[in-house]
Amino acid sequence: MPGSAAHILVCEDEAALRADIAAVLREAGYTVSEAADGAAARGLLETVMPDLVLCDISMPRLGGLELLSHVRQTRPDLAEVPFLFLTALVAREQVLAGKSAGADDYLVKPIDHDIMLATVAAHLRQVARMRASLEDRVARMREALRSGNAYPMLDSLALAVVLLDADGRIVHANAAAGELVREFGQVLRDGLSSGAAAAHRTVGRASANDDQPAVLRVATGDDRPDLIVLLSQLPTAEPAMMALLIDPANRMVPPDTLLQSLFGLTSTEARVASLLAQGDRSDEIAGGLGIRQSTVIFHLRNIFAKTGTNRQVDLVVLLLSLMVAPQ
Repeated sequence: MPGSAAHILVCEDEAALRADIAAVLREAGYTVSEAADGAAARGLLETVMPDLVLCDISMPRLGGLELLSHVRQTRPDLAEVPFLFLTALVAREQVLAGKSAGADDYLVKPIDHDIMLATVAAHLRQVARMRASLEDRVARMREALRSGNAYPMLDSLALAVVLLDADGRIVHANAAAGELVREFGQVLRDGLSSGAAAAHRTVGRASANDDQPAVLRVATGDDRPDLIVLLSQLPTAEPAMMALLIDPANRMVPPDTLLQSLFGLTSTEARVASLLAQGDRSDEIAGGLGIRQSTVIFHLRNIFAKTGTNRQVDLVVLLLSLMVAPQ
């Protein structure tokens, strides 16, 4: 049945009610974990990954609102997990507080089992649609990168991508990159131009050696950190290079758990991929993880195979597109 694979966390301090809810959910085919209060649920979330949380609002030690606030602030890997409150009285102020904290819905006590099952199923279907959309986006981006026809798709991303000629002149900038070009103007243009020739040579050498992209840092002239620019040679004369602009002041990187679930990466591979998406070089990744650079390269080859990419810059584009591509 539809709910058979879903894992529900039930957090309720009334033992009889908690057991009743858990029994109904299990009979419907769900896997269920139980917690007697918010503190117990917080501990459980360190070891289990639920697909949905049913949580009482008023509980000892740690209430539902506090638990929800903790999850939304500290667990980005649970961002898409629906959080449904169980409450005996839904006052307007309570609803507003819950919605502000990130609650997805309410179930009013005494719990109507049919309404509960229908509500749970509806939210799980919504999550399934989101995941299917994400997987479809990954598949389309991966195919575009594989076919060498990714540039039209790049225009639809909030990811900042610039196409350059061999002299570092901007041939095309998508909307996100255009905003950075307008914001930093000639500083960014000069940085790209002055580094392009050396980067062209660096990328050309690297293309025969794991295709390591050239990494530039463009000083913006203000208090913000330097822009990170990943430059990769293209298999065309015009444009000759693709520049991925990463703004450390406004950088979105997919959580490691998402990379593990989407691509089947190991925890170390997911960490390497995430650090690469943040703009770290392979030597910086090796130093930060306390491993050899050759080990990083070994992990990268596994990551390329699992994600269907074959160049670092394509991998970074794919990873960052998970966070910023349109729904």
